[in-house]
Amino acid sequence: MSLQFRLGYNDQKVVEDFLSRSTAATSAIVLDPKATTRQRYAAEAAAAAGVDVFWDPATELLSYEGYELEKFPMWAGRRFDVAELATSLSARSALVEHTIATHPEGVTHLTAPHFYVESAHSAALNVDLAEATVRQADRPVRAVLVIKHGYARANAADSADMYVSAGVRQIELQLSPFGGEDESLTKIANGFAIAQAFTDAGLHVTLGHSGNLGQVAVALGHASAYSVGVGMLEHVNHKTQVNRRKNPPAERLDEDGNRLRQGGGAGVYLPALAFTATPNLAKKLLEHSDLRLRIGCRIAKCGNDVRGPLLDPRDHYLHSRDAEMGRMMEQPAGWRSTSELERLHRALILRDRINKDYVAPGDPPIKTRTLDSLIVDIERAQAAS
Repeated sequence: MSLQFRLGYNDQKVVEDFLSRSTAATSAIVLDPKATTRQRYAAEAAAAAGVDVFWDPATELLSYEGYELEKFPMWAGRRFDVAELATSLSARSALVEHTIATHPEGVTHLTAPHFYVESAHSAALNVDLAEATVRQADRPVRAVLVIKHGYARANAADSADMYVSAGVRQIELQLSPFGGEDESLTKIANGFAIAQAFTDAGLHVTLGHSGNLGQVAVALGHASAYSVGVGMLEHVNHKTQVNRRKNPPAERLDEDGNRLRQGGGAGVYLPALAFTATPNLAKKLLEHSDLRLRIGCRIAKCGNDVRGPLLDPRDHYLHSRDAEMGRMMEQPAGWRSTSELERLHRALILRDRINKDYVAPGDPPIKTRTLDSLIVDIERAQAAS
């Protein structure tokens, strides 16, 4: 049972500092596809803390045309042709060799090249690439499976068996689309059943980019770990991610005409709400005296200022997620589902109160559908056991 953090391009310093302190539940970090050199010290801090270091080759993104793909170390001058790879052993061998050679120093596991799976053909290609990586590797290998939710639902057991037969023992499962604050009970139950099929096959399963869903999945035994980014990456939508890379973002300038950095920043995790808020919403909530004591943070530097999590949202995200997971791990296995049920019930009550009394007119309420669904799923699991 553990938590894994996927680093963004500029997360190396905050993650290095976090890992230099004691961690309760973090078992691995995943280096950014484009930041292998600049994240060297974060990898060294992980090694010193006994935390595994992975790297994401991001080959699934490089099979599409896109903006700034040439900045990825795995870029080979043109997009990867999935149809060509499926029919050419030499092309697959070259890809595996290039992937292994491109892994940065300090990684503890090799990550096999992988592509989005939505059919039997793409599924077979991914397994073949994983098996070839296992055969050539001098370190443990983990597979990453970014898979269409509907295809996974119909083929979970067979897919899991293929990876086991290929010699894979660790896999990060990214169901697409899956996660966020608006998921139905049926979709969550199906997602957990998919993860359970891979776990039942004997794989160490990380439910990738999954936030609350990942933590509950671990508590219920569907997965061994879950992963998030640093204040982001709490859900998966492969098609949205690909479409976002197709066109350059509109240029934004400050008042002096300087180009502003593109892309959204880290959200602010509010553990009492089991919710990662935008910085603006978090500021509104944390500045209200009725709410600050209920939703603030007392860990590390957050305990030294009334602004708490707003001081450094990324550092707060790391230590609050890690502490929350650590508390769950301290519980006996039979109590973990009850612990999660109580956590989500408290969060739901507080979200409802904020929506009723503290959301300004015209502002959207905090969504509660996923929390409602998770609570019902846990109660069903407890009744069945």
